[in-house]
Amino acid sequence: RAASQRSPKEAFEAQAASTSLSTLSASKNAFSMPVARGDLVQEIKLPNQPFDDGVIFRSDSEDTSESEEDHGEDGQHGVRRRSGVLDMKRRLQHMLASSSTNVADLYHSTGCAQRIARHAWFDIVVMSAIALNSVWLGIDAAFNDSDVLIQTDPIFLVVENLFCIFFVIELSIRFGAYEKKTSAFRDIEWVVDLVLVILMVLEIWALAIIQLALESTTPSTFNPAFLRLTRIFKFFRMVRLVRLLRYMPEVIILVKGLGVASRSVFFTLCMLGLLIYVYGIAFKHLCKDTNVGSVYFQTLSQSMFTLFYSGCFFDGISMLAEMMFAESFIFGILLMSFLLLAPLTVMNMLVGVLVQVLQVLSQVENDAITTAFLHEQTRKIFAAMDLNNDGNVDVEEFAKLVKQPNMVKALHEADIDVPALINEVDLIFGGQERLGLDEFVTQIQAFRRTNQVTIKDLLQFRLMVRKDTEEVLRAQNKTLQKSVRRANKFNRLK
Repeated sequence: RAASQRSPKEAFEAQAASTSLSTLSASKNAFSMPVARGDLVQEIKLPNQPFDDGVIFRSDSEDTSESEEDHGEDGQHGVRRRSGVLDMKRRLQHMLASSSTNVADLYHSTGCAQRIARHAWFDIVVMSAIALNSVWLGIDAAFNDSDVLIQTDPIFLVVENLFCIFFVIELSIRFGAYEKKTSAFRDIEWVVDLVLVILMVLEIWALAIIQLALESTTPSTFNPAFLRLTRIFKFFRMVRLVRLLRYMPEVIILVKGLGVASRSVFFTLCMLGLLIYVYGIAFKHLCKDTNVGSVYFQTLSQSMFTLFYSGCFFDGISMLAEMMFAESFIFGILLMSFLLLAPLTVMNMLVGVLVQVLQVLSQVENDAITTAFLHEQTRKIFAAMDLNNDGNVDVEEFAKLVKQPNMVKALHEADIDVPALINEVDLIFGGQERLGLDEFVTQIQAFRRTNQVTIKDLLQFRLMVRKDTEEVLRAQNKTLQKSVRRANKFNRLK
C-alpha cells in the first residue's frame, strides 16, 4: 500500500538506490566469497598441463591447520619437507646473500683511518703486497738456505721486515676504521689477518730479539732445530691469497660450486664405493684358485683396489680384461657389467652433477653481480637528487630518477623493462608513500625480463585485478548516482 502511494519520483529514486545497493553488495560478496580454486591458473596455464590448485590458493583454515601441524608432533616432518624442496638455485642465492656483507658499512663516517680504508688505492696496494709476498715466499724457499732469520743474507732480512711493517700498518688502519672495535673481531677476514700478523711478528721480531739477547749470555739456550720449526709460520701466509679470489670471479664460481655440489658428490661416491664393495666380494670368491684371482683378487682389499684403479681409472684395464676372458667368459661379462655401471654410468653422473652446479651457480652469480651493479648505480644517482635527504624514494623522486640517462642505461643493462616500470608505479610502491632505497631496488628488480613467474606473482596479479575491479565498480556507482541526481533534477523541472 505504501509503495502504491509513492510518487513516480520517489519510485525512481528507490529503484535506483536498490540497484546501486545490489551492485555494491554483489561486488562485496564476490570479493568476500572464496574465489573458485584454480580458476586464475586454469586460464593462464599452458594447455594440457596439470596443476595443483591446493598449493596455489589455500584457505585460512588450511593455513592454520598446517601451522598447527608444523608446531605439533609432525613439525619436524614439515620442516624436513620444506627444506627438502629447496632447490640448488635457492641454496646458492642464500649462500651469496649470506656472504655479501659489506665491511665498509661498519666503518666510521669520518676520520683519517676510514678515509684510507675506503679508498680504492688502499685495496689495490694491499692486494699487490699480498701477491708480491706470495712470490717472495717462493724466492725465499729457493734461495734462502739459512735455518735462522738473523743468520741469513741482508736482502732476505730487509724484505721480511718490510713486509712485516706493511702488514702491521695495514691491519692497524683497518682496525682504526671500525666504528665499533668489537665489530673487527666478528669479521673473519680481519681475525685471520690478525693471526697471520702475530705469527709474522713472532717469527721476524720476537724470536730474533730473544735469540740475540740470549746468545750473548748462553749461546746454547736455543737449538737451531727448534728455530727451524718456526719457519713453518711462513706457510700460513699463503692463506692471504684467498683475499685475491675476490678479483677472480671464475675461481669463486668453481670454489662455491664444489661447496654446493659436495652433498651430491658424496652420495655419488658412496654409490661407487658400494658397487666396488659388492663386485670386490663377488670377484674374490669367483676367482679363487685361478690365475687372475692370484694376481688381482687374492683378498677383498686387493679386489677393491683392482676395481678402483683398474676398473674406474682404466689403469691396465686391457691386461685385466684379457685375463678375465681367458679364464672364463662369465668373468669377462661380469667385468664388463662393472665397467658399465661404475666408471661409465656413476662417474658420468658425477660429471653431470658438477656441470649442472656450475651452470646454476654461474646464473646466480651473474644475477648477484647485476643486483650489486644496479644498487650501486641507483645509490650514486639518487644521492645527487634526493629532495629531502632522507634516503627514501617517493613517487615524485621516482619520476625524476627514471628521467636520468645514466639511470635508464643502468636499468637497460640490468635487463629491466623500463616502460612497464614507469606504467606500474602503484605496483612498485604498493600504496606506500615512500620506500627505502634497498627496498626500492628490490621492487624494481621484479620487472626484469628474464624473471620467471612464481606463486607470488600470481597472487599479486590477483590482487591487482581485484583492485581494478573495485575501481570500476566505484566508477559505475558514481555514474549511477549522477544519473539519479540528473533524473531527480529533471523531474523537479517538469
